Amino acid sequence: MKAPKQPFSRPDNEQADQIAEQAIVWFARLQSGELSTDERLCFQTWKMQSPAHRQAYSEASQLWDDSDFNQALKRIGLSDGIVKKRRNAHAVRKWLPLSLAASVALLALLFDPVTRVQADYYTPVGASQTVRLSDGSNVTLNTDSAVAVAFNEEQRFVRLLKGEAYFDVRRDEGRPFVVDSGETETRVLGTRFIVRDGAAEDKVTVMQGLVNVSNKANRQNVLLHPDEQVGNTSSGLTAVRPLADHRESGWLKGRLSFQDTPLEQVVNDVGRYLPGLILFSDPTLKTYRINARFDVTRPSRALDTLEQTLPIKITYVGNWLTVIGRR
Repeated sequence: MKAPKQPFSRPDNEQADQIAEQAIVWFARLQSGELSTDERLCFQTWKMQSPAHRQAYSEASQLWDDSDFNQALKRIGLSDGIVKKRRNAHAVRKWLPLSLAASVALLALLFDPVTRVQADYYTPVGASQTVRLSDGSNVTLNTDSAVAVAFNEEQRFVRLLKGEAYFDVRRDEGRPFVVDSGETETRVLGTRFIVRDGAAEDKVTVMQGLVNVSNKANRQNVLLHPDEQVGNTSSGLTAVRPLADHRESGWLKGRLSFQDTPLEQVVNDVGRYLPGLILFSDPTLKTYRINARFDVTRPSRALDTLEQTLPIKITYVGNWLTVIGRR
């Protein structure tokens, strides 16, 4: 395996997060070529405040100059040669929106400050936690997940802002427990179930009791029984899927299990426990079928195992970008 390069080290605390954010924003603004003299002085003052500021800015600059990272941005539609050197003011101004778009995308990926502000509880990438709510119900947040809670005398309302959560709801006949995950509403009185907020599909999986799931836009409803799951997409609710095993809840016990699953889905699921992006340089690799079980507390080892057993090569660009190519 190729040794990881380190153009951008992972912040390990909230203060480091803030410094990294500031460095990326300063870098994007400086590349615009339109800062005033006072703004440049502010930048120099910020940079000289501490070695940590200088290191963060240096790392941000290196990240944008990394060819692998630039290619990755192209593949996800955020760049048109962002790191290419511009030779005139017109070209710099033309590049500014792309630079800012990439900055915003990277900040949203790494730090997601908006969700953190909205959330009552959240977990960083690779972590999980169980919280006890005021009604006695328990919520277990999976990796990179966040919820906001609003209880009143009429109902118990939880907004799943991102990620995945397991709900063990204390029964209350007078106050339904409602989970809103965007286009999906899940309503119960007292039961155990999982809600996953996905980019293309929300999923609701029931372990105990009865759960009513609604597509809010299409006003569709379905009643789920134990060991059943339903998805919600832009086209509406899917058919109810019976579950023959407990793979959907495996993360609660620290494992991910796959049976005849496309590599793309395996990588997407494992990637939820790793910081940054994982991209395929060869799309034909996505269709490999996988049977495996991985430890969610050691997700990087899962990638190592895939590299050892498949004709793929994994290249790391610091801690934030992983590229999977053909060996």
